[in-house]
Amino acid sequence: MGNSSEIHPFDIPNFPPELNNVPIWEYEKPPSFLPYFWFEKWDFLQWRVWLMQNWQLPFYVCIIYLLVIFQLENYMRTRKPLKLQKPLVLWNLVLAVFSLVGTFRIVPEMLKIVQSPGGFHVSVCNREGLNAPTAIWGVLFVLSKLVELGDSVFIVLRKQPLIFLHWYHHSVALILAFEVFPYGEPIGRYYALMNYAVHSVMYSYYALKAMKVQISRKLSMVITSLQLLQMMVGVWVNFYTLYAIHVLSVPCARERQSVQLIAVIYGSFTFLFADFMYKAYFSSKKVKRS
Repeated sequence: MGNSSEIHPFDIPNFPPELNNVPIWEYEKPPSFLPYFWFEKWDFLQWRVWLMQNWQLPFYVCIIYLLVIFQLENYMRTRKPLKLQKPLVLWNLVLAVFSLVGTFRIVPEMLKIVQSPGGFHVSVCNREGLNAPTAIWGVLFVLSKLVELGDSVFIVLRKQPLIFLHWYHHSVALILAFEVFPYGEPIGRYYALMNYAVHSVMYSYYALKAMKVQISRKLSMVITSLQLLQMMVGVWVNFYTLYAIHVLSVPCARERQSVQLIAVIYGSFTFLFADFMYKAYFSSKKVKRS
């Protein structure tokens, strides 16, 4: 598909020959945004390579994850739910703060790119304007999908409803992140930023609920609406890149496999979140919210 960057062989020890020609995305020179945290100095390229070399990992993890949570759910059937209030508060607070920081570290670069000549198109199609904070928080976004599987353990141990949308979303989001991020596509900024922003609100809400703070039930609906909007925007920006390539006939840094995976997975997420929102808030037969 369209590509706006140089194809360059990586000079990395033990790098598989079949991965030698990979789109490279160099940092902006001079940088507009500098690393603040020590880990923002990680080697972005090395992480992309590691994810490419370990593309099978999320599939193995998901198999173990599903076996564990369903076996654990079966184990808890004859047992009383665990309260786990303090661990739950801590878990959600850590993820809320992590997501909030991720949001603030990516937003400045996103705003700069969107306000530059070419604006939105450049932000989704051109490999330019990349700085260390956005790159490394993109890596952390992928790795966070592994950590977030722990959400399900709390649900099962507390004997809350483990609905299909929950475990499907956690499993498939992990696979998608691992498989797509190594391509180094500019559109990835949108998926990482939206995830961080929505999760900063969602996990903050969960933390307050775990603290027994009285919160309007309307906020739960707002969060579901934000999640649905996130999926719809994800579908739209993916579609726009196809429009740019095939209708506008302009270069766009996309890979065919990435376009197809995002189309299928974000399409399924959009349908499932819309269905959940209708049943949870508008249907006469409301489902339990998880």
